[in-house]
Amino acid sequence: MAVLLAVLAGCIAEPADLVPETGPYTLTISATKMNEMTKALVEDTEHGTLWSRWTAGDVVSVYGGENLLGTLTAQSSGESTTLYGELTYPPQAGDELLLSCRTGDYGQQDGSLSTIAATCDYCTATVRVSGVSGNTVRVDAPAVFTSQQSIVKFTLKNKADSDNPLFVSPFYVGLGNQTLTVTPATATNVLYVAIPEHFETTGDDMPTGKNISLTAKGSDNKNYTLTRNDALLEKGKFYQVNASMNKAKIQSVTITNLGSHSSLVPTYVLGGKKVEEAR
Repeated sequence: MAVLLAVLAGCIAEPADLVPETGPYTLTISATKMNEMTKALVEDTEHGTLWSRWTAGDVVSVYGGENLLGTLTAQSSGESTTLYGELTYPPQAGDELLLSCRTGDYGQQDGSLSTIAATCDYCTATVRVSGVSGNTVRVDAPAVFTSQQSIVKFTLKNKADSDNPLFVSPFYVGLGNQTLTVTPATATNVLYVAIPEHFETTGDDMPTGKNISLTAKGSDNKNYTLTRNDALLEKGKFYQVNASMNKAKIQSVTITNLGSHSSLVPTYVLGGKKVEEAR
């Protein structure tokens, strides 16, 4: 009997190890940042850097593999914060969780830091589950978030008149066969553009260059272009680019009297690879 009781005692889990079959399961994580562009963005013009801040209420999605387990919310504003929320399903001890803040809506931008921070400041972190006690999930370390894009500050000038700024709207940034459209509220010569990681080429150790094409409609209603080879862009970095743009040699193309053959006319977008093909 004594031996049997000892065996039974060894099979009974301690209360701290019991995991209820139903949620929610709470998770609290301290969140820090690895670089200068994790959340709300403020430029330090004196030192040429871009400072980041968490904003109370920022929402972070929690994934276990491809499954969305729940969301966390930033409890305060600042360079670091506490993320707190509830998970619908409990992870297991040793599981790696992906924390994702925004998915990155880069296609339509307005050239401002505030819009980048609100819509396409995509950053991620990973944490490992150290255990689950009752309805509480624990992780083994703070979450260190990394930006998944670079941000470029473009200051535009007319190459033919470099003493004067070039005010434009819209503005296009083309890399490869993809184009980002930037439409400021009013024509401006300073635009901030978030460029997602998949637009960039980075190796294991060093980034490799890509051709980058800039195209814009000036306030004089003329088109301006600039192409640079081997542009180096790394995620999590802030770049300042002074761009002296050239007036485009071809301003417009009009084809008339095609009749039934009008469907054969190729279409071109302003910006990116297709602009080069149109030339």
